[in-house]
Amino acid sequence: IPADVYIQFVRSLFDNAHMLVIGGVCYWILGFMIYWRTDNPLFLAFSFGLLSISLFRYLGIRGFLKAGGSIANVEEARRWERNYILKGSLQGLGLGSLC
Repeated sequence: IPADVYIQFVRSLFDNAHMLVIGGVCYWILGFMIYWRTDNPLFLAFSFGLLSISLFRYLGIRGFLKAGGSIANVEEARRWERNYILKGSLQGLGLGSLC
């Protein structure tokens, strides 16, 4: 992938921070509904855990935007992409564990 295309691709990962908050609230509602139905406190813990992970990802994106929201070179793009992938994987692990 050419450097300019790769940098723009990574930059585009950080465009919709508000969607993470909306998704986190939806995960919280889903976990709470399961808890309410089953009375199993494990699901309540999962709901708050998923909300926390979503807020953690949101704060990471806000950090990117506060740092200027631009990527100067491929190495910086790799660093931000790695950050995004690790936090996204953490959220995927939480969602998979809920199932």
